[in-house]
Amino acid sequence: MAWVNESDERKSEYGNVLTKYKELYNKITPYELAVTYFYETILGSELINFSGKFRNLIYLDKTTNTTEIDSILKISQKAANKFYKDYDYETSKKIFTAFMGFYYNEMPEKYHPEIFSLITSKFKGNIDAFADYVYEKSMFPYPEKTTAFFKGYSVSKNKKLAKDPVFQIFTQSLNVYRNSIYPQLKSIDIELNDLDRVYIKGLREFQSDKILFPDANSTFRVAYGQIDNYIPKDAVSYYHQTTLKGIIEKDNPEIYDYDVPDRLKELYQQSDFGKYADGNGKMPVCFTASNHTTGGNSGSPILNAKGQLIGINFDRNWEGTMSDIMYDPQMCRNIALDIRYVLFIVDKFAGAGHLVGEMTLVNAKPKKLLPKEEVEPLKSGVME
Repeated sequence: MAWVNESDERKSEYGNVLTKYKELYNKITPYELAVTYFYETILGSELINFSGKFRNLIYLDKTTNTTEIDSILKISQKAANKFYKDYDYETSKKIFTAFMGFYYNEMPEKYHPEIFSLITSKFKGNIDAFADYVYEKSMFPYPEKTTAFFKGYSVSKNKKLAKDPVFQIFTQSLNVYRNSIYPQLKSIDIELNDLDRVYIKGLREFQSDKILFPDANSTFRVAYGQIDNYIPKDAVSYYHQTTLKGIIEKDNPEIYDYDVPDRLKELYQQSDFGKYADGNGKMPVCFTASNHTTGGNSGSPILNAKGQLIGINFDRNWEGTMSDIMYDPQMCRNIALDIRYVLFIVDKFAGAGHLVGEMTLVNAKPKKLLPKEEVEPLKSGVME
């Protein structure tokens, strides 16, 4: 602002930029908060979210043809089967009660669904009593009641659905979001986007000798980096590569995510890695690199300097999760699945070698690597 105030021309163009930002952010804050609570508590309650899967039924009437009805019922039934597969009544109710309490107490009344008036009038602010009422009157907490709703379905049953308290919370909250929150949020966002253009233009004039990197979060972008290890703290060092040995070491049949399939253990024990092992005969799984990634980059291809696919990005290291705000090249690492492991799983584990046969593989026989303790941190974008 000191630079802006040096010139009447600058003051005319940029003089109110920061003041306008403050005004707009003060204006948008309550709407951003309301959106967060809507997504995290209303839609965050699995039971309420699940009830929303049935909303297309409400639009059916006696003129709707049976083909369309059958199609919607099939989709809804599939959603029900998936939901109730791992459903637990007590856990569901605890989460529902906590989330409704958050929303009721923290959000202004103008953002409340109509049914919340019962909390005040009938239950005198008692969220537990409201939850008891909802779970007693609704069909959604009970698989057998929901299943019965589908049996012999006719559009006349939609009256029952419309009166269901869980469904009412969903539909009424959605109406509040669409009518009282989103339009205002979108309008202010448009003003902020317009203001951003003015601010960036002035910033580039103010720092004309500085390279300004764009905020590419949640956009299509290309990031450059190097395969590398990292040292998060004193006396702790992480190697850039993991192997199948690490998966086998974590095998635990008691935990779903760590229950290693017998076929994979068999391939490991026999060292049957096909042509996908590294130069030391090990089966690579993941590697870290210094690419700057963010939300939305999961699934992105990792290419080497020759444009060849060497991995698939899917995560960041714990110490690098702050990189959306501050990128530290010594600490921030993206984590990628090694493409050799992908090919190994497709070919040797899944028995779908015919798919690999349709691909062009490069460097199928890698050079022999140095022992781990002799390997220096890699300083190229090409993975040997």
